[in-house]
Amino acid sequence: MANKQYLEHYLASELPKLRIIHSEATYLAWIDCRNITPNVSQLCKFIRKETGLYVSEGAIYGGNGHEFIRLNYACPKKRLTDGLQRLKLGIQAYQRVND
Repeated sequence: MANKQYLEHYLASELPKLRIIHSEATYLAWIDCRNITPNVSQLCKFIRKETGLYVSEGAIYGGNGHEFIRLNYACPKKRLTDGLQRLKLGIQAYQRVND
């Protein structure tokens, strides 16, 4: 539960264009990326190439998942912090390249 709260706080303060979808029964966060790009597949590939962070495309889960990434937060807090910092760097770099 602490990791989920940390994730929510981090996104709200550091990446406010991303919106987390609240859920009670999972350790995978659904993160809405519509305010960043309509091409989440491209975003995920860019983040992985630029930062080494692997985030899943929501599209593999069907439905309107095309607008989302999935992030696993069931890990030690140190790893989550590193992942969130990489996510931030990746999003910032993506926006610089695509604005």
